Amino acid sequence: PPPLRSDDFPMGLPHLKGSERSRVEEANRLYVETCKLFKHCALRGILLTMENPTNSIFWLTDPVVQLFKQFDISVADCQLFMLGGERPKLSRFAAKFSAIVEMTISCDGSHTHKPWGKTRDPQGTWIFATAEEAQYPRKMCVALVTCVVRQLQRQNIGTLPDTLADMRNLEEFHTQSA
Repeated sequence: PPPLRSDDFPMGLPHLKGSERSRVEEANRLYVETCKLFKHCALRGILLTMENPTNSIFWLTDPVVQLFKQFDISVADCQLFMLGGERPKLSRFAAKFSAIVEMTISCDGSHTHKPWGKTRDPQGTWIFATAEEAQYPRKMCVALVTCVVRQLQRQNIGTLPDTLADMRNLEEFHTQSA
C-alpha cells in the first residue's frame, strides 16, 4: 500500500481520503488509548513496556511524543535476530523502568539472516516474511522477563523467584500453564 504517514506528517498525510483516512484515524485513536494506558500504569508505579519497530513513525506521533515529554521513559533498541529471530528486525522497547536498557543489542554480523519479502510456508502458500517475524522469539521473551525481574529486585520487591527456572516449583506456574 502507499505510505499513509511520513516523518513530517506522523499523524497522517494531509491528502488522505476515504478508507485511507479512516485507517489512519483508527490507528491514531489506538495510539492515544495506548498512551493513556501507559500513563495510567506509569502513574501507579506499574512496570510496563510498549514495542514497535525502531524506525516506525509510531514513535513520532503526537501521543507518543507527549508521553516521552511527560515521563522518564527508558528505551532499548534491539536486533531481534540476536534474541532468537530469523531476520534483522530492529525493535524498540520503551519502558517506565530502567532495566529495559539491558535488552539493547545490535547484530554482530557473524551470521546470515533469512531474506525479507515473500516466502513460501510449509504448505507452499506465499506469505510475507514480516508475518513470520510477528511472533516474539522465545529468547527475546526470556530477556524481557529477565529485565522485569531485575527491576523488581532493584525495587526490593521479592515476589518472584531468583531465576526463571525456579518458577517451575511455584503453584502459580502450573496453574498458568493449565
